[in-house]
Amino acid sequence: MVSLSLSILEQPARYHRFRYETEIAGGKLGGLLYGRSGSKSCVRLTLRGADPAVCRTVIVIGGTISPDGYPHPFYMHGDSCESGAFQWRRDITAADVGKEIEICLEKVSLVCVPHGGSSGKLQKAIKRREDIQFNPFNKKISEMKYTSRNVRELRLVFQAYYIDLNGKTVPCKGAIAQTEVISDIKFQTKLEIEEAHPSEGYVHAKQQEMWLYFKDALPHTDASQYNAFLDFEGEQIVQCKVLWLKKQLMSITIPSLRGSALPEGSATADRIECSIRIVDLKSDVAAEHEFYLSRSCTLCNSLTEPAHKRSRCSPSNGGQPETEIAVISLPASDSVEVKTEN
Repeated sequence: MVSLSLSILEQPARYHRFRYETEIAGGKLGGLLYGRSGSKSCVRLTLRGADPAVCRTVIVIGGTISPDGYPHPFYMHGDSCESGAFQWRRDITAADVGKEIEICLEKVSLVCVPHGGSSGKLQKAIKRREDIQFNPFNKKISEMKYTSRNVRELRLVFQAYYIDLNGKTVPCKGAIAQTEVISDIKFQTKLEIEEAHPSEGYVHAKQQEMWLYFKDALPHTDASQYNAFLDFEGEQIVQCKVLWLKKQLMSITIPSLRGSALPEGSATADRIECSIRIVDLKSDVAAEHEFYLSRSCTLCNSLTEPAHKRSRCSPSNGGQPETEIAVISLPASDSVEVKTEN
């Protein structure tokens, strides 16, 4: 009895730019699909259980499916690919008994097809995908309605087959492995803090408002889609509140740190080094920016001055003022009434 098993050893990159058919014309590969570990690694599988006593050849076929398991019209192109599917085979010998066989997708790209219009290319691609007859989960592609958005997310699925001693090709129902979702690179969330105003906070302030400027437009307009923290190198994390968003600007408040336990080793420092960390809750992408908290009472008292305007300096214009922004100064402590005797 054959007991083949198949597993994903290295997942594909989360985001990938699917190639157009014109980019692979003339035998070109287009952009390769890399593995998640980086350094131009590749997607890798592990095959176990091959035994020459019952099978003489093992075949692994791979194809595209939707995140829900329906056959997908995008196709695979490159080494060991034929008719839009990955097709790997190996003759089994006694040396393979009890060993793990690694399968690498070293030079494989994923090719997209246009959606919409009157060309009918999507329907042709769906028909071509059906003709491959590779459907491990037995789902009908006709029941899946692809749109301009959901067609740009997919998984890869692989299934092992073996050729027995009588020359019959047999699918292994228990040897199926699917990758995590691969999304169009256009969906990749970009979160990079360019500037913070003010650039320094105060330990003894009641609470402080901060404006964060991002390099790119924020991916969401709802403040509840983000979390904000003060991170003291992992020794202490303080939850902040996201107030509002506007294009590339985010306003947050830092709560009062009076009486808070300070990170070890910083009790005598005039300035405590930490970082502002913003997390996109949908994608789990985070951005960090260096920040300092001052213990100086003199600086804390300066917070009692009236609200005023400061010029935002942009790194791109040599540090010259670019835009006038309002910086709200909040009182650091209870106000002190000063009386003048006549």
